[in-house]
Amino acid sequence: METRSDNKYRLRVKNLINTHVDSKDIENFMSLDLSASTTGCIFKVPDIPRSQNQNAYVPIAFSIGPWHYSNPNLRANDKLKTLYLRDLISKDRNPKATLMELSNSEMYILELSRKVQECYSSPVDQEYDGCDLLVDGCFIIEFLRKFQDKSRRDPDDPVFSYMLQFLYHDLMLLENQIPWFVLEDIFHRTCGNNEKPLIWYVSAFLKQIFPIAFVPTEGNLPSLQPKHILDLLRLWLVSPIEEEKGKNTVLQIDDIVTNGGWKPIPPASFLRKAGVKIKRKLMADSILQVTFRNGYLEIPPLEFRQGTEDVFQNLICLEQCLTKCPHGITSYVTLLGCLINTPMDFNLLCEAGIFDNWMNPEDVINFFNKAIYRGAYVKDYYYLELSEQVIEYCNRKWPRLRAIYRNEFTTPWAIISQVVAGFLFIFTLLQTLFTIMR
Repeated sequence: METRSDNKYRLRVKNLINTHVDSKDIENFMSLDLSASTTGCIFKVPDIPRSQNQNAYVPIAFSIGPWHYSNPNLRANDKLKTLYLRDLISKDRNPKATLMELSNSEMYILELSRKVQECYSSPVDQEYDGCDLLVDGCFIIEFLRKFQDKSRRDPDDPVFSYMLQFLYHDLMLLENQIPWFVLEDIFHRTCGNNEKPLIWYVSAFLKQIFPIAFVPTEGNLPSLQPKHILDLLRLWLVSPIEEEKGKNTVLQIDDIVTNGGWKPIPPASFLRKAGVKIKRKLMADSILQVTFRNGYLEIPPLEFRQGTEDVFQNLICLEQCLTKCPHGITSYVTLLGCLINTPMDFNLLCEAGIFDNWMNPEDVINFFNKAIYRGAYVKDYYYLELSEQVIEYCNRKWPRLRAIYRNEFTTPWAIISQVVAGFLFIFTLLQTLFTIMR
């Protein structure tokens, strides 16, 4: 049931919009085609991963969308969201359409609610309607603009004063998304002349959440067609290797059954002993572009800091739930889980420059060790061919001999000690022979 406070909240939002925006025709807005993005794309996290780490999927400060709307711990920031809506309206000099009629038009609210419902995998709480969706969308759009333009920020804005890390976390949750077409429409109706596209703003924000040594070029951004913000990050990471998918062998589940399973890549410490050299890959379009050539396993660098684990877990859940979605992120985490079996393995990857770790090493090791056992299902494993090439290389004798030489004769003192040990062995052997001959 809708409470009295909820009615006051909606009335306050509508009054706020009426105060700042002049009345205009909504015919163009009502003709908006929302059918392109009506397939289910926002999901409830499955029970198995949720039971093992619930905090990775629950918002800390901001409820976005319907599924955490009723959480009383998050309602306190509704006022902050309405303030951002006010700023969006008041700082927008030439709006293309009014937001007043968006909130007051029952026809639009019902249509928007119906279209948005189709994007969620479970029924949406009836208390969350198109007015609430409008507030959430305006809050995100204004935040993205303030994130890039400091002149839009108020000096005492709590978001940028002490809540930014919370918002980083909350905007990357699978259950805390709203459809991309809603954000895009609000953005277009409030954007200025020659303003960069919405996807540029979101990508600039993602660089701060998921820092990597390489980012998509501005020319490639428009080709991405995300379903929501988290999906844009997924596309950001997966798209480059999807282009190479036809060049490599991808393991399907039928192959697992037919061929009796697949052999995982050995841990990093084993690879080192077998002569494989692990190297930081500097030129890559995605962290997923792991390659093996001439005994070198090249892995793009990854900065692992607070929140990185939660982002990975939500990306994996998105891949698991989204229909016909490639399992690039799941494959990547599975690969690293195979490489990292002990603290020694993790240290080897850090020494090679693969990990820039800001976390407790044990937490990182624990994540990769357990990630593939949290109910994730690898429908198509991207690194089958790479794993087979590495295993075949490890089985050769010559790389092993070179590895032994490299490990045992790395310094002059190591060489001297081995030579002395050899002389002692020969001397002992000769002494034994002379003793027997006597």
